[in-house]
Amino acid sequence: MRGRRGSALMTALFLIMVLSVTLKSLIFLLASRSFSVRSAQDLAESRFLAEAGLAKVQQKLTEQANWIGGFDHESIPGSNGTFTVHFASGSPGALDSVNNMLSSVAANGPRGAGTVPPYTSDVTVVGRCHGKSYQLEALVSRRLEDTAAVAIAGTGRIFMKGNVNVSGIRALDSGDELPTGIHSNSLAPGTSVSWTGAPGEKLEITGDLTASSTDANAILLTGIHAQRDIKTAQPPVEFPRVDIKERVKNNNSHPPASFTPLATSNLGAGQFYQSTDTTVSGDIVLHDTTLYIQGDLNVNGSISGTGSVFVTGKTTLRGDSHVKTSNAEGVALYSHDSVALLGFDGGAYMRQFCLDNPQAGIYLTQIQSELDRVRALGHPLELDDNFRHVFHQVRLALGYEDGEDDKKLMKKLRNEIADNPIQGPTSEWVIKKLNNLKMFFDDAADVGGDDGARASFLNDQMPRGFAEVLSDGGSVNRAFYNSHREEIWHLMDELNFDKMGTSYFQGVIQTHGSFYAANEVTILGSISAQGDSALGTSVQNGQVLGPGDIFVENGVVLKFSKEYALTQGGPEAGALPAMLRVWIPR
Repeated sequence: MRGRRGSALMTALFLIMVLSVTLKSLIFLLASRSFSVRSAQDLAESRFLAEAGLAKVQQKLTEQANWIGGFDHESIPGSNGTFTVHFASGSPGALDSVNNMLSSVAANGPRGAGTVPPYTSDVTVVGRCHGKSYQLEALVSRRLEDTAAVAIAGTGRIFMKGNVNVSGIRALDSGDELPTGIHSNSLAPGTSVSWTGAPGEKLEITGDLTASSTDANAILLTGIHAQRDIKTAQPPVEFPRVDIKERVKNNNSHPPASFTPLATSNLGAGQFYQSTDTTVSGDIVLHDTTLYIQGDLNVNGSISGTGSVFVTGKTTLRGDSHVKTSNAEGVALYSHDSVALLGFDGGAYMRQFCLDNPQAGIYLTQIQSELDRVRALGHPLELDDNFRHVFHQVRLALGYEDGEDDKKLMKKLRNEIADNPIQGPTSEWVIKKLNNLKMFFDDAADVGGDDGARASFLNDQMPRGFAEVLSDGGSVNRAFYNSHREEIWHLMDELNFDKMGTSYFQGVIQTHGSFYAANEVTILGSISAQGDSALGTSVQNGQVLGPGDIFVENGVVLKFSKEYALTQGGPEAGALPAMLRVWIPR
């Protein structure tokens, strides 16, 4: 009996020991699994934090292309960890980010020399949670990877009348010609792209006329035209997504701009926000300015200088509008609703005036003859003796003040117009234009010699005294000409008296409504109309235009720049959002 009890006791003790070991193993296993789950959760949260940090960096770079503020253990609501982003101030380390958004050349990055492409930021983000960390690296850029060589593109119909000229270049400082065309994404029945020209008028395009529509009459041309090919049933052109309303909304904290009625309003470098419809009667000069308009923008005067304009409503520009840039990327006009560029028809005004004033007609013919001498030079590669001689003779005839004012043709024609007893805004504007043209041929001594004339060229669309720089030669002027040859060529192309009423834009113009340009409008860049069906129609010169429609007529010249299209107004303009280009695995 006692043996049985002892055996039972031994068995019970053995079972207790086995159960104890099993229980300890189970507890250890559960603890290990809990630790593994917690570790996996912490690692997943670290990755989530790193990706959230990258998104915040993209937002900051969208708002400010040169942002290098970084984040130091930044937290987000609902998270148990932080993320860190540090931009290098010198040679980048392994965990440093590098902002190269505003440079056209590659920069050194954490992976070695020249590893950060132009117009790109190499962003490294480290997420941390409960001792676990996750590091990611990505390339962020505002630059489009590629774009079709299309100067005019719309989601609606494209109407053209009268003289229209479309050509292309790869970049402002290149001069390499690029065939460029016109495309409509419209799939509506009927004609998508049309042109009508009267006798003597011409449509000139160096690329293709294309349409996505399969309609037999999708492209309809009436008159004399020259282009490479006509193609229908083509793939639609992709548009960059620019949320103009959101951009304006996100910049509503900036101070308002100050405009001086019937005078020149100089807007300094920086950003300005207008909270309501804005009408300006007078001239606006942008100095690396970004202007945000909540509502419509109407300008009865000129816009010049360098900068960008974002408008949530309609944009109407009347007059001598010169929006240009001092860099290789261009500037931008972004309008959510329709855009209308209405240049004064100065050429028609002059022709009518000369019919009533034969003496003015003689002066006009002589001036045109002198300007033809300039155009006959073509685009010379250097300041040779013939080039310099022609400019010297032309400036003597047109504007050079040497004490013989009565012999200067620009001044003679200006006086004939000023003496006309019937005066109005158009005649006053034409006189102003003549003064500006005359100043181009003035004595450079009036602006401090050749140094001043070169500086004037860098700051103005019609620089004073610059003809003397082109006639003087010398090593400094030759070097300046070589460095800015393409810009000078574009400027000389504008010395056309028939384009007195031109509106000139250097950069991209995009609208989610319709686009209309008439009366000798020149655009160096591109036009795109990405229609928003929620917008209404507009009527221009009897033509009803819906969202996405484009209408150009009466002497519109468009020179497409692929560089502008790639950057959509330049990295500093901030037109495109900062977009993720490449994930770099770690």
